[in-house]
Amino acid sequence: EAIEGRLMSSELLSQSQADRHFCSQRSYCISLVGPNEAGKTSLFASLYDLFQEGPFAGYACKWCETLHGFEIACHHSRLASQRTIPYTERTKLRAGLRYYQLTLRGEGRDLNLLLADRAGEFYNDAASVPTKAADFEELRRADAIAVLLDGAKLIENGQRHGAKANLEMTLQGIIDSGVLGPVRRLAIVLTKMDLVLSSPRAEAAVREYASYANKLRDQFQA
Repeated sequence: EAIEGRLMSSELLSQSQADRHFCSQRSYCISLVGPNEAGKTSLFASLYDLFQEGPFAGYACKWCETLHGFEIACHHSRLASQRTIPYTERTKLRAGLRYYQLTLRGEGRDLNLLLADRAGEFYNDAASVPTKAADFEELRRADAIAVLLDGAKLIENGQRHGAKANLEMTLQGIIDSGVLGPVRRLAIVLTKMDLVLSSPRAEAAVREYASYANKLRDQFQA
């Protein structure tokens, strides 16, 4: 007897699909916060690629419902794309909020991981109008927030101060909006390390990042 149905699309999860995870099992949600072109999609792709090579940080990949979504994020940086210059496509504004999903296995237990993806332009708005962040469901659900500092801007004298100030304002706007649930961790992530480390300002930029991360920790640790 034939059974008719539809296979899972394996693209990114909608909010309603993510809600099923939150309701059916303990799920750990990480929200990546940063301006457009800060490197969020590249970070998702890099994490996915690490698990292609085997266990990472004590965990192995057991299951993934968003394989196609991860593959799309990685495609333009692979030889199969036939691009001469690696490229990562930005999250589109019209896509709204979506989630990458990974089930990881480590230390005899499973970890259901949901990685929230929203276009950086929305977080830019939160820096100037905190009330806009009140609708960011991923922040309400977040167990951890990763704030992304664009390394390409940190090595440029004309952009580094603005990049740091904007990120600080975004984080303050999110807090002022009252949207945050019981967040357990705040990570300050420096992206585009390949550009940072190949820059004449590499050592100075790394020191500046460390000082900035300590400042945010002291300011927002509560």
